[in-house]
Amino acid sequence: MRGRQVSCKFEMAAKPASAFAFLAGFALAGPALAHEFWFEPDVFTPPANGHIEAQLRVGQDFKGSTYPYIGRDIELFTLTMGDKSEPVKGRDGDKPALSVDAPGEGLAIISYQNTYSTLRFTEWDRFTYYVDYEGLEGVIERHRERGLPETGFREKYKRCAKTLVGVGNGEGQDRLTGMQFEWVAEDNPYAVEGDSLRVRLYLDGEPYPDHAFNVFQYDGEQSLTRYRTDAQGRATISLEGGGKFMLNAVHLFEGDNAIDEGDPEYFSYWASLVFGLKGSDALLAKASEEATKPQ
Repeated sequence: MRGRQVSCKFEMAAKPASAFAFLAGFALAGPALAHEFWFEPDVFTPPANGHIEAQLRVGQDFKGSTYPYIGRDIELFTLTMGDKSEPVKGRDGDKPALSVDAPGEGLAIISYQNTYSTLRFTEWDRFTYYVDYEGLEGVIERHRERGLPETGFREKYKRCAKTLVGVGNGEGQDRLTGMQFEWVAEDNPYAVEGDSLRVRLYLDGEPYPDHAFNVFQYDGEQSLTRYRTDAQGRATISLEGGGKFMLNAVHLFEGDNAIDEGDPEYFSYWASLVFGLKGSDALLAKASEEATKPQ
């Protein structure tokens, strides 16, 4: 059974006003819980032994603020090529947060997991929009069953970001790299033939079944589509139109029921996967050129 694409009110050809309102509402919380978090390379297909630079971003629809390398925020930061995985080291304040020479050619896997951040919800509508937007079923009902209030509760969240870069021939296979919530591309996007890609979602190293996730695509226009993993944690996503892609899934689980005592009321892991295709750099350069032309 393949992961199924499902229709939802967030499927769009451009940014919806509701998404803007939601993101603006969280802006005061810093790198907001509702924003996607990802590494975006300057190019997806650098030459063999070339340089890889990638910005750490927080935002929506591939647009957002850039953030520097901050060592105390990092639990795991690695660059994996073939059988070798090396920690990425930087200096606090470095921008871009990743700047390394590729050790040869092949599929480069950038993996980044940060430490927990905490957010307090002060408006009920923001929480209900968030769980709806991410496809988190049954959360509101359980919230009420637990006797939690509509404001003042907290969530600790952790980001698990992966980006795939095709260096030189781009050959190789994605794999688990040790993050708590992690995507694995079962097809290499830089070698895939056809207009689809198989992916699998893992929680603590085990397949994570029957879970909704969002796919953002930019090919000169923005789009957002909702999918769901199957009973084995797999899904097949469309690559039609090319460009760059970002998958985002959220695992939300319960903490303490006592407000301001012990653990927060919720914990979450956010898993992202970003990649391009063989022709993405040329397509994105053309789209950027078209966007800057006088109207």
